[in-house]
Amino acid sequence: MKFSQKTDYALRALVELGRQASQKGQACGHLSNRAIATNQRIPERFCEQVLASLRRAGLIESQRGASGGVRLVRKAETITVSEVVDIIEGPVVTKGSIDPFDDDSRALAHSSIQELWLDLQITVRDRLASVTVADLIFRQDELDRSSRLVFQI
Repeated sequence: MKFSQKTDYALRALVELGRQASQKGQACGHLSNRAIATNQRIPERFCEQVLASLRRAGLIESQRGASGGVRLVRKAETITVSEVVDIIEGPVVTKGSIDPFDDDSRALAHSSIQELWLDLQITVRDRLASVTVADLIFRQDELDRSSRLVFQI
């Protein structure tokens, strides 16, 4: 299973917005596309694309003008990684349709290998659904703190 770079960028943008919201309270100001792109090292063009997808899905809202930008509509604790993956990539678990008049299709549906692939997709989906943007923010903060070790001689 592969996820595109756009999914990574979308999650990084949400982490940045979630950090902004947690630092200043949920009623924080908007964050500009440029600030998100710079802070998360996302190419600005791609940042605009993923933010547009997240806005259309209702995870963020945007405001134009000098004090404009984007912000989370919901709290980071309520946004799961699986939701973001579905928005950017489409559903992780694909729905199979079996044509009852197609012998090959019916035989494939009773395949142990196909059963394994579906089981793996469901496992991945469940894992992604168990992680929220808030979890990613918390873990990133831990990683950032641990990388700031000061060595003195």
